[in-house]
Amino acid sequence: MNKTNKKTRKNSLRWEYWNYSDPGSYFITILTKRRIESLGKIENGEMILSNEGKIVEKQILAIPDYHNRILLEEWV
Repeated sequence: MNKTNKKTRKNSLRWEYWNYSDPGSYFITILTKRRIESLGKIENGEMILSNEGKIVEKQILAIPDYHNRILLEEWV
């Protein structure tokens, strides 16, 4: 019987030989529940954010404010 209640992900996407606290460029993907397109819609080639999308935008832009080692270069 496993004595720890720690959940482990069998197929982790993390490379076991990389120290993720080291400087580097990282690509992060955020998915919504059931991949529902609830963050906004594209109209005439422009992204129109929903209320939920505006919350996500605000939080992404705030990341450098509370993680002083992060430089936010690009996001979509």
